[in-house]
Amino acid sequence: MRKFVIEEQSKEWLFDLDGNVYHPNLRDKIENGMVVGLRLTEREIPSNERIDIIDKFKNYNKLHKEYSEYHESENQRKEDLKKEISKIIVEFEGQKESLKQEKVKIEKEISDLKEHTKDEEKNKQQFKEKMISFGKELGEINKNLRDKERHIANLKEATKHNPAYKKRYLIDEHNFDKELFEDRFDYDKFEELENLFFEVPTKDRPWCETIFFKVVKRVGDKLYGDVLSKFRRKNSKCPLKDGDRISFYAKNIFLVPSILNKRSKLKSYLQTDFSYKFYRSNRITDWDGVFLDLKSRELIGRGSTVRFQLKEANHSSNIHYAIILKQEGKYFWGEILDYYIVIEEKITDPVKIGCIYKFSKESITEIPIMWNKHIPELEKYKNRENFGYPITGYRLDDNYYDLEELQ
Repeated sequence: MRKFVIEEQSKEWLFDLDGNVYHPNLRDKIENGMVVGLRLTEREIPSNERIDIIDKFKNYNKLHKEYSEYHESENQRKEDLKKEISKIIVEFEGQKESLKQEKVKIEKEISDLKEHTKDEEKNKQQFKEKMISFGKELGEINKNLRDKERHIANLKEATKHNPAYKKRYLIDEHNFDKELFEDRFDYDKFEELENLFFEVPTKDRPWCETIFFKVVKRVGDKLYGDVLSKFRRKNSKCPLKDGDRISFYAKNIFLVPSILNKRSKLKSYLQTDFSYKFYRSNRITDWDGVFLDLKSRELIGRGSTVRFQLKEANHSSNIHYAIILKQEGKYFWGEILDYYIVIEEKITDPVKIGCIYKFSKESITEIPIMWNKHIPELEKYKNRENFGYPITGYRLDDNYYDLEELQ
């Protein structure tokens, strides 16, 4: 029995090395001599404690997916609610204008009545009765106008905030369905699992790596490939060695790297053209946010785990942990890790877990000492005053550059 498992990939997704998306039909065109990447993970019989940890990961990922879907539907629901509220506002605004016109009309009739009867004694009683009638109508109109103004103000307030802020008003005054405002997600359960997720030590996580193969034979959907050392982790836990041959299926293919194949054969299958810019950081921290001397970047190399920031033109910025697979001068090639990332949430993001990106030292914002124990010298680069950021993550300034600028 193999000591590893080949992960099945989504039928809809196939990637280049840098996360650009191919049409999945490219899997049918893979032939002898081409290089493909598979995601391999361990197949050991774990201890009960390990099984519990893996189950917690699965539960967290499942719940986080549910949360993401809920969050998306919740946002859509709020937008739909705002549209309904806006319709009522438009309706009330129209009613308000009608009342104003009616008010002007009655005020004119009162004025005409006063002018017509001021010198006629016999019409005084009739005048009095009409004035009382007009006064009641005018009072009713003014009350309705104030009510409309109040409703419009409250409805506008409900569109500014979470509509639940005005839920009693919307339910009681306008018969909105109560279910629209009910919490339909177990946040406590989600937070409990999220806390467990972040408490799981890295060493207890099952290994999962991107391994490349050169295809030597294809029979229908079954392929045979030899292991390549290209972009292999320094301390790879995968039991396969360079040159080992395994069989796999087209559906298992995760990457078709254009830099290791003939680009001309792949170009027509590309569905995206991501253009990345990289963040230039003048600060670097440990995992806990404590500043490190910028010289610490000179110590990292193949096998180091770092965090770097980049953005794609049509997407927001991303900050990811990566393990360095290869160094070319001041550039690194790093495999994106799933630390603090839920795979299901990131499948449509330009930066894919398991994909491999080229970046420079300037883009590195964090070197976690606890994940780089093979570089004990990093400790001496921590500042003695423990100055740093209270929370690590995105840098909000727009200090980005093209990789080509450094070449």
